[in-house]
Amino acid sequence: MNEYTTIDQFRKALGSGHRSNQFKVSVTLPSSYIKGDAQKTLEFICYASSIPEQAIGNIPVNFRGLVANYAGDPQAADTWSVSCYNPTSFNLRKSLIAWKRAYQEEGATTGLDEIPMTTADVFLLGKNGNYLYQTTIYNVWPRTIGAIDVSWESQNQISTFDVAFSFDYAKENIDLSNDGESMAGDVNTTTTEG
Repeated sequence: MNEYTTIDQFRKALGSGHRSNQFKVSVTLPSSYIKGDAQKTLEFICYASSIPEQAIGNIPVNFRGLVANYAGDPQAADTWSVSCYNPTSFNLRKSLIAWKRAYQEEGATTGLDEIPMTTADVFLLGKNGNYLYQTTIYNVWPRTIGAIDVSWESQNQISTFDVAFSFDYAKENIDLSNDGESMAGDVNTTTTEG
C-alpha cells in the first residue's frame, strides 16, 4: 500500500520547498586582480547560475546480445556558467579581464605557464536567507567572458553578460544531519587566492 496518499503527507515530505530564485554565488577572485569591491558585488549581481551536474561514465559490455552496464570514471561537466548584471562600475568584468590578462594579454604571444585558479560556491538559501545547501567548485578559471549586447532598441533593461568557468570537480555538502534546516554553522569557507 502506498504510504503517501494525502495532500498533507505530500506537504510534509516537501516541506516548504526550495525556491530556485533563492541562491547566492561566490567566486573567490584572485586578490591580485580584484577591481574595487568586485568580490562582494558578484554575490549581488549574479542573477542566474546552476549546481554542476554530477555524473559517472558508463562502460557497456556485450554478452550474447545483451549489454551489462558497469560504472566507469567520474565525469565533471565541461563548464560552469554564471549570468550577471552590469553595475556602472563594471568592476566584476574588469576583474575578470584582469584575471584573463594575467595569463595572456590580448595580442601577446607570451604569458604565464598556468592561469591562476580558485574556488567558487553556490549556496541555496531559505526564504530567511539561511544556507540550506552548498556546492563548492574547485580549480575554477574564466574560460569565456561573454559579450555585452547593446542596442538602441533595448528599453527598460540593464545590460548583462555571461561567464563560463572551467573547473576540475564540484563537491556538494550532503550533511544529512541538517535535514532541511539551516547549515550556517557548516558552511565551507575555504578560499584560494592567487
